[in-house]
Amino acid sequence: TAEPVTITDSSDFVAAMPTTVGTNVLMDYVITDTVGDTTLPARAAEHATLKYGPGSSSMPFTVEAYQHYNADDAKAAYDSYATGSTDVKDVTVDGANVGQRAHSASGSTGTVVWRNGTAVFDLTGPSDDVLAFYEHFGI
Repeated sequence: TAEPVTITDSSDFVAAMPTTVGTNVLMDYVITDTVGDTTLPARAAEHATLKYGPGSSSMPFTVEAYQHYNADDAKAAYDSYATGSTDVKDVTVDGANVGQRAHSASGSTGTVVWRNGTAVFDLTGPSDDVLAFYEHFGI
């Protein structure tokens, strides 16, 4: 089993991302400056792209993690990323509803988008495995 990449020089948000998810480890990450990024559907304070894999050069799972300034911005971003998804469920943490998750699949690729307060996550990976990865992500 490969060792996960160590997250350095990051905010508390990025540092909170898991380095191990099930049998996958964090293989690489990139922090993108959000200032002036007009491609985002809502204002975001932070954006990190995290790539996970089983420890080889294969990194089948990508998580786009966004920290928004407020819950309204997070909901607008989630709604944009989840457009067209029909498998939508509530996200609960310690029994409290903190947002929603939307799952969709197209061929061999699956997507899960979820919202937890002011954070939004957009996960892509193999359609057969993406829901299990999401369930182990833990955020």
